[in-house]
Order: sequence, then structure tokens, then C-alpha cells
Amino acid sequence: MNYSLRKKFHVAFCCAFAASAMCGMTAPARADAEAIPAKTVRFDDLDITKPAGAQILYHRIQAAARQVCERYSSRDLALMAVERTCVDHAIDAAVRNVNAAALSELRFGSALHLAGK
Repeated sequence: MNYSLRKKFHVAFCCAFAASAMCGMTAPARADAEAIPAKTVRFDDLDITKPAGAQILYHRIQAAARQVCERYSSRDLALMAVERTCVDHAIDAAVRNVNAAALSELRFGSALHLAGK
């Protein structure tokens, strides 16, 4: 993949985590709060126009989202919901911003969501 697409994906992934983390914060924000976590998912080794490449990228995105959102991991039902929401928002945003039909079909069941958001 070219540099522009990787950069766009990285920025989108960071934005998704920032948005989900801000929605799920349970304590008041502080000036010295730790940075919003993010994880770069590389896919320049994949052909994401093909179903096999899209599937591999989708698994990488899922794993990265779970790793970054695990800070909310708990047995507390409220925090479990926050973690799930964080993961879902991160995956949705990453898939939309990669803007590949095969990847969108894996997440949303249709490539029509590409034009959505």
C-alpha cells in the first residue's frame, strides 16, 4: 500500500480511539491524564482488494482494537460495556477509513457503507 493510505489509516485509527476513550471515561479528565492509546496496524504486505487480504487485515484491526481497549477490561458490567464499545468504535472507524470494499463487507456485510461516514 502507498504511504498516503497508511497515513490516512493511522490517523483514522487514532481518532477512533480518542473518540471512544472520551465517551467511555469514568473519571474526570485531568490536565496530566495519560495520552490516548493508539496502535498502528500495517497492511502494506497485503492485497486488501482480495477477500483473503481483507480478512487478514480485519483480524489485525480486531487484535489491535482489543489491545488498546483492554485498559477498560474488568469484571464490572459497566466497564465491560465500555470496553466493547471502545473496540466496536475503533474497528468501525478503521474499516471505514481504509475504504476498501472487501474489508467493509467483512465488517458491515456490504460495501455500501463506504460512502456512509
